[in-house]
Amino acid sequence: MGEELDATEFTVSKVIKDLDVILNRIEPSGFSGLSLASGSTGFLSDIGQRINSINASINLTAETSASQVEKAIYLLRDWMVNGAIVRVIGAGRAKLAGSMPANRLAHGGARVSIQDDFVPMPHSIKGGGIIAVSASGKTRSVLAVLQNIKQKKANIKIIGIADFQASQFCDLCDIFVGIRLAKLQNPLQALADTEEFVISMLLDAMVVYAGKLAGFDDTTWRLGHEDIGPSGPYGAPTRSDIYTSDPYFQL
Repeated sequence: MGEELDATEFTVSKVIKDLDVILNRIEPSGFSGLSLASGSTGFLSDIGQRINSINASINLTAETSASQVEKAIYLLRDWMVNGAIVRVIGAGRAKLAGSMPANRLAHGGARVSIQDDFVPMPHSIKGGGIIAVSASGKTRSVLAVLQNIKQKKANIKIIGIADFQASQFCDLCDIFVGIRLAKLQNPLQALADTEEFVISMLLDAMVVYAGKLAGFDDTTWRLGHEDIGPSGPYGAPTRSDIYTSDPYFQL
């Protein structure tokens, strides 16, 4: 045991020393040339190109998956107005990207839980839905959950969003939105950041549009938002006409 520990410490120590050598080779002047100018090499120019690239990818994904997006929107509407159980599954930044739209879905009336959160997801026997997100569509933990649902033959509808080429992921979903990246260059790209923004922004827009189809107005969204914690208050200004004029409460 002692010899194994010593070997491990030696390996970690060597990696740290090698990293120090690499960092020491970086000239300090390399960090002093940052420019916020809007020229071709400035940060403002880069962030503008980044935004354009992400927006183009969102539009391309929505256009090429138009029929699936439409089906997903109607299902999201039904989940909200019926107070359905909805589980969000994913890993890493993709799960974070799916969590913000899920938060809004909860404002719309769905009973939302997120994988590996402090509150466990409801038992599959309760039915409901799943929103599965993965930039690559190859995330093992996500695929495992989807396969488990199919094996149980649970009455759970699955909306999935992942890379359009993720055939195994697609086959496990009832509705699948395939992410496609535009050819516009993103000078500030880091791993799968574009795909993650597509997940977050497209899915969030779908939830808002689903609420629009359900007749939600500002009062409806406010009543779905908590009003006793730090992120509120978003309660309705008055209560007199809530249950008579808001279509959400007449369904």
